[in-house]
Amino acid sequence: MISRTGSIAVSIALLTATPALMAHHYSAAVFDVSQKIVLTGTLTSLDWRNPHIEFSVESASDKEPGAWKIESNGPTWFRSRNIGRATFENAIGHAVTIQAVCAKDGSRWGLLQRITFADGTTLAVSDNANQPDSPGGPAATR
Repeated sequence: MISRTGSIAVSIALLTATPALMAHHYSAAVFDVSQKIVLTGTLTSLDWRNPHIEFSVESASDKEPGAWKIESNGPTWFRSRNIGRATFENAIGHAVTIQAVCAKDGSRWGLLQRITFADGTTLAVSDNANQPDSPGGPAATR
């Protein structure tokens, strides 16, 4: 028989693990990978936090003008590729080109596939970089 303390410990463990497990499958539920978009505009803000960083881009695109929220991998993923918060902070107020997939609900929200900064540095966060139709790839280039 499990003691009351043991039951409480198991319950706490399950409750704390659930958000991490949900976050792993979150992207597929929210974003439509068949709906790709390219935005050129100005990076206006950054929220560098777990589980995903988010930033805003004011798009100058004729097709998709206006403010867009773009989500990407977490800070640890970027740090493991020697890309820190400063890379994005230094780009605030500068032009960027974003390749992303769109939210299923049609809102101005995207999941980052590739970003090109004003200095020409490109960072791909998708695993399908070698496919012509798919922006992305797990590397940064200059």
